[in-house]
Amino acid sequence: MAHRPRRTGPPTAQPIPCPVPRTLARLTGTLDALRTEPEHTEHERSWLHITLTDPDRPHMVMERPKESFPHTLKLSFTAGHHTSDESYGTRVNGRSDHDITLGFVEHVTNVPATAPERDLLSEGLESVRVQVAAREAR
Repeated sequence: MAHRPRRTGPPTAQPIPCPVPRTLARLTGTLDALRTEPEHTEHERSWLHITLTDPDRPHMVMERPKESFPHTLKLSFTAGHHTSDESYGTRVNGRSDHDITLGFVEHVTNVPATAPERDLLSEGLESVRVQVAAREAR
């Protein structure tokens, strides 16, 4: 192991050139507003942290901002806005697991589940029910 000589005196600092090829910026708003309002075009080449305020997650939420802002580094969301004051438990009370799951898929993707997706969800839920019943029967 090489031995470095001990420095005496106060520490020194030297500036080191560090070019910044892009500006850093934060944008907040709905996806459509960010993509269409002219004041945001100045940030098309910036490194960005985007916070979306849409009440629901837009379709293809990870890809669409990058169409206008290809250098997006971070994508955040404000808390979802519910138009109902009901609790989640109240809203799903009396609904089947399958209906709740289908509602979740539609909420996240903004499109209803396809027939094959509905079948897969049904098979998965049934498989879980069988496993739980077998475990409880022991």
